Amino acid sequence: MVHPELPVVSRCHDYEIKYKFTYECVWCRKTIIGRHSKSLDTQHFVCALCQGQLVLRQPMQKDGTSAERPLTPFAKYVKENYSSVKRLQPSLSHGAVMKKLGAGFASQERGLSA
Repeated sequence: MVHPELPVVSRCHDYEIKYKFTYECVWCRKTIIGRHSKSLDTQHFVCALCQGQLVLRQPMQKDGTSAERPLTPFAKYVKENYSSVKRLQPSLSHGAVMKKLGAGFASQERGLSA
């Protein structure tokens, strides 16, 4: 009342909250729980409507688009080759495996650009 130029303040909001992480019921698909972090224990909490299991849906950005980014070429190379290098030389540390993969990726890239 002192500042009539300001909007009225109430205890409830009327805007939609854009959550980064949402959980959905696997049975009824209707319960969607929003969180700003992956803080929901899906082993403990269940759907309030049907008691179904909750699963994490695709992470979303604030504008509603998918937050999943495609893998970089190096990340894809590591994903495809890490287990085979580790299997052939199990005594190598993670750092040593990554150095080996980095060298392999670099030589592969040089072969593609030549």
